Amino acid sequence: MRIPNLCVALIVIPGLCSNAAASSLNFIQNATSDHEYGVQTSLPNGFGTGEFTLEIWLKPDHTKPVGAVTPEGSAQQLVNWYDGDPQPYSSGSWWWRGNFLLDGHNNGGGAFEDGTFSLQFYGGGRVRWDFGDGAAQTGGHWSVQAWPATSTPSLLDGDWHQVTCVRRWSGVSSADLELWVDGALVATETSNVRTNMWTTYWSSWPGYPSGQAGWFWGAEKQAAIGANGLTQYEDYKGLFDEMRFWSHAKSASELQNNWDDPVTGSETGLIGWYTFGEGSGASACNDLNSSNCITLQNTAPSIWNSEDAPLASPPAQADSDQDLLEDDVETDTGIFVDPSDTGTDPNDPDTDGDGVMDGIEVALGNDPNNALDFPTGLPLAVVWSLVVSLVVAGGYDAARSRRCFSM
Repeated sequence: MRIPNLCVALIVIPGLCSNAAASSLNFIQNATSDHEYGVQTSLPNGFGTGEFTLEIWLKPDHTKPVGAVTPEGSAQQLVNWYDGDPQPYSSGSWWWRGNFLLDGHNNGGGAFEDGTFSLQFYGGGRVRWDFGDGAAQTGGHWSVQAWPATSTPSLLDGDWHQVTCVRRWSGVSSADLELWVDGALVATETSNVRTNMWTTYWSSWPGYPSGQAGWFWGAEKQAAIGANGLTQYEDYKGLFDEMRFWSHAKSASELQNNWDDPVTGSETGLIGWYTFGEGSGASACNDLNSSNCITLQNTAPSIWNSEDAPLASPPAQADSDQDLLEDDVETDTGIFVDPSDTGTDPNDPDTDGDGVMDGIEVALGNDPNNALDFPTGLPLAVVWSLVVSLVVAGGYDAARSRRCFSM
């Protein structure tokens, strides 16, 4: 449901419009035994039950060098973007190296296939998706990535990029795992199982070692908490923004053509939306369910950055009568259902003739089709500002607004 955009008015009614400050998370280079990270143990309810889509925006720090990340404990392990590009499944440890944006590995007894969901940088700025749905593989999980790495562009170019992970059913009992970057399909892997990730793993994190349940953002989880003697590891450095969880697999057409589109929060299947609009504090929460939060650990104020992911501007919508309601929500039925189906006349700014513009009535919770249901107690100064502004715009008849002054 698209809520009518009342912020296009020439004046603003206090309380009608609000815009969260632009912000994103900023992960910086960590020091030994001093890792900043975010822990997410509460995923949006039901995510992973069936098909799904996860979308995130990234701006990796391109000023950091590409190079070796060994030996363990060296300064270059903390500074560099990993340059290695091992062949997937070539050994049990082929995936161990790499800068973790997200570490959702289950490190319990080597059960890497049990519930893992991770994002790593390898090959000088390429991203791969590690996914463990219970199907045993060499190394413990599926890997969705370009190989060799040079077959896809590096993301270390100083720009924002959108990364999408999709699980899509295929055949009778299989699932295609897809990795998309900026609307282009980078890699596909096929799993022979369709595990309910939510009930099997992500609702309660069974088998995960103490302190390692959930997803860790911005660092390798064992190094972040000092588990198993690990004091440092390769981590992600850069901005992170606009994360969305969907309960279905988006179509290829959507992923190709609408990858940078904004959302309103009311889209079908959107179950998690993290805009990072908090701009400060120790948590970042799901805009659709405030109980799903990422808890920020060991962070400085610099974890918050004022830069926002460059989403596309929403397409302009026609408002023929300039009543602050888009034509496609003014259904001309005479019956108000909700802000996406107002029943009003798209060619009459005051459908019920009560002297109050349709868009204002909708915003204030009144029925714009019923002349007996109109706003009362609206401050005179606000009404006068509205009338003057709309007369200047040529979109409203001031004579019909006299009734406002007797409220």
